[in-house]
Amino acid sequence: MTRYTDKFRIDNGLFKSIKEDQALTGSYGFETPQERKKSKQTATLDSKLIRGQRVKSVRLMAGLSRHEIQTKYGLSASTIQSWEDGKVGGLTKKGAKRIVDIATKTGIVVTSDYLMDGIGNKPAFAEQKIFHFENEEFVVNIRLK
Repeated sequence: MTRYTDKFRIDNGLFKSIKEDQALTGSYGFETPQERKKSKQTATLDSKLIRGQRVKSVRLMAGLSRHEIQTKYGLSASTIQSWEDGKVGGLTKKGAKRIVDIATKTGIVVTSDYLMDGIGNKPAFAEQKIFHFENEEFVVNIRLK
């Protein structure tokens, strides 16, 4: 077990000075700037991929292909693909607003906060009808085209 104090650390019951530890290991026991930069890059890539998954799930809920979005709403299929794959800069706030507009037109309720940061409610169909037949309940999601 290693525990740090102001100038000393306790390592398996032995006191060692931080300077002694640095001389032995070459570090203070914290991340180096290179390690910190690498962990930030990994976190950024992960967030781009997660945003891309959210965009793709909304697109699939709407029942639209990338090509259909391009022809009906004028948003390039390659742009959508780069957002979904987390490439280049990933999804931007402006892009999230465009996806929200398209989703709204197709009967999907989603917010740009959800697409960007996962905050708020998950995407849902704007209208649902519940039917009862022979003691069973059926939920029908209504999607606008």
